[in-house]
Amino acid sequence: MYVCVSIITEFVCLLGVTKALKRMNTKMNLPQLQKIMMEFERESEIMDLKEETISDTIDDVLGEGDEEEVRCGLRGAVSLCVCLFLGDRSDCESGVG
Repeated sequence: MYVCVSIITEFVCLLGVTKALKRMNTKMNLPQLQKIMMEFERESEIMDLKEETISDTIDDVLGEGDEEEVRCGLRGAVSLCVCLFLGDRSDCESGVG
């Protein structure tokens, strides 16, 4: 008798879970979720490529040459950025930063 009650209780529980899953499936927009996941994956790959590029660039700048060359290279890059930002092209062209 106890086994029958247990089986019936399990059946009722599974029936409730099945109904809940059916309701959830009707409310979800699976094509839209798939599109969102594909967009997320694409953006994630782009971010990984950017991170790798930046990391490689930093390694190249900091890894090559002695410290004086690195400082000079960074100083030149900063001077060029400031020069371009201020719009003073004469200093940029002459190499004076």
